Amino acid sequence: MLRKYLAPILILIAASLSACQANSPSTSIDLELSDFQISPERLVVPAGAEISLHVTNTGLTTHDFTVMELGVDVGNRYDQEDQGNVYWAIEVRSGETRTVQFQSPTEPGIYQIVCSMPGHVQAGMLGRLEVVARK
Repeated sequence: MLRKYLAPILILIAASLSACQANSPSTSIDLELSDFQISPERLVVPAGAEISLHVTNTGLTTHDFTVMELGVDVGNRYDQEDQGNVYWAIEVRSGETRTVQFQSPTEPGIYQIVCSMPGHVQAGMLGRLEVVARK
């Protein structure tokens, strides 16, 4: 009788642990850029920390991971006016994997993530970087 309920209970526990990890700040992130998605779309990092970013581009074209300044929203298109509002960016060619380090912003808040290649914001390559105060 207990076996009948064991599998659903284990699934609920695993889902709960996964949700906790997604909400916890991390200094090591695996990121996938594809045509046309950033995965995961939501990243949580501690403020002012060195972040190790492992980026894989599985798409057919070059993509980038661009973090905008706090409070900046590119709207439905990334254009020349947005270039002065970039906090940090990395470009990754199709089929390439790169591991880089960057310093997360020191000010907690929500930072928009985009792929700044022409047409990619319109295609849905958006996300958010949540910077949380260190405990």
